[in-house]
Amino acid sequence: AKKDSNILDLYPGPQKSEMKLLKELDKLMLSGNFIRLIEEAEKAIERFPKNRVFYTMKAIAHSQVRQIEESLSTLRLAEEVFPNDREILFELARTYKDAFDFENAEKYFKMSYQLTPKGTGTRARTVSRNSANYTGNTIAAGGARILETGNQGKSPEH
Repeated sequence: AKKDSNILDLYPGPQKSEMKLLKELDKLMLSGNFIRLIEEAEKAIERFPKNRVFYTMKAIAHSQVRQIEESLSTLRLAEEVFPNDREILFELARTYKDAFDFENAEKYFKMSYQLTPKGTGTRARTVSRNSANYTGNTIAAGGARILETGNQGKSPEH
């Protein structure tokens, strides 16, 4: 394959090409080739606008190269296309956290949590992962809020 080849050209046809394209983009993600991943994910979104994974991969790649506003822009677009998708909402929360916008991070973590199925163990893992990650990063960033059930998001002195 030529160095400038378009990954999309390698896989004509609808479903098989979409899965193969996902695998190719995953290889770019795993290899750390985030700039190329952003370019190819953009093309993939144009071709398969109803595949939320392409939006997520593009947003994560933007975050990896510290293009937080571009990541948020991609995720906001994804939220319009997939308004109740807990994975998109979770990525929005994480990206807002990375941008030190803890108010929006908390909002989107809660929205994602509310859409996580009860009784599957996923919800408990999501809460545990999110609260520990969010709380630790909030404290590390000098924020006063702590997400714990006991103080319901109030600072420790309340």
